[in-house]
Amino acid sequence: MRFTAVGKRVRALAVVAVVCLVAVVVCSQVGEAYKDSRQLDPIATSGGKPVVLIFLRTDCPISKRYAPTIHNLAAKFDGKATFWLVFPSKDDSIEIIAGHTREFGYRLGVLRDPDHNLVSRAKATITPEAAVFDANGALKYHGRIDNLYVSFGHSRQAPTTHDLDDALAAVLAGKSVDHAVTPAVGCYISDVK
Repeated sequence: MRFTAVGKRVRALAVVAVVCLVAVVVCSQVGEAYKDSRQLDPIATSGGKPVVLIFLRTDCPISKRYAPTIHNLAAKFDGKATFWLVFPSKDDSIEIIAGHTREFGYRLGVLRDPDHNLVSRAKATITPEAAVFDANGALKYHGRIDNLYVSFGHSRQAPTTHDLDDALAAVLAGKSVDHAVTPAVGCYISDVK
């Protein structure tokens, strides 16, 4: 009888250990940079570099289509600017975000923003939408990544403007951004005030 009670405890501890291990694996899949916007201010901790916030929703088809473009921009400006993926939906748990970032091969810093702290600072209303802050934390650009989408469900063969690329290049060159605000096309961020 004692052996059975000890065996049950050992099994219970094993289950707890497995659950903890799964949680660690899920967190590491999202990346070491996974934080909540209440825990980390990516703009204040930029290390003197411009910061690019890209707002995404895991359930937005347009957000999903931009993954290759986001990869290319992050690679192009690697070492010159810090890119963060920001998930503002209250419904996107760490597990859902981990699955999304794994599916699309993201290796960027990831932030949840369920309280919309970053949404407000970046003036974001749509996903995907980008915001560029200079090294001093001033918002210099917010809007679309490019003009691939004319409207929801209607896209061009290829973009004719590269708004985020151009804005970040201007900020890095110390110039003003020609079009500091552009209209984004995608999925609305819920409960934006």
